[in-house]
Amino acid sequence: MTATQPAIDHNTLDYRCDRLDNGIYHVTFHNATHRAVDRHIEELTALYKASSHHDRFRMLMDLRQVGWPPMAYMFQQMTRLNRRYLYHPTCRMAFLHGPDIHIGMGYTYFSLMYPRGKAKFFKGRQFDAAIAWLLANN
Repeated sequence: MTATQPAIDHNTLDYRCDRLDNGIYHVTFHNATHRAVDRHIEELTALYKASSHHDRFRMLMDLRQVGWPPMAYMFQQMTRLNRRYLYHPTCRMAFLHGPDIHIGMGYTYFSLMYPRGKAKFFKGRQFDAAIAWLLANN
């Protein structure tokens, strides 16, 4: 299965979240800003509100353009979100990254924020492999 990447206007957005036809949420950070993190938290809040803790969502986190968003701020905001929603869906998350990303930090962040989830990192050109892994049932 080949996934199609959504068209994105890189000049006007800090953050974008699209739900692909296969149900995967494709998140792209275009700028590493607090505003982009706030937008991500808004999207997750809506997802948590519409889901139960029995649900599972799949997310492709695209970090190829700017790397990590401000991680201290992201961690602070995710901690607040997880306190408000103690029971939230499990997450299967694939990270698409560029050559300068610190993968260990990503695994640490993910394990703290989604202890019942699974994560895997893929190099920037492995979009289709990331989609296939997200859709797998293991």
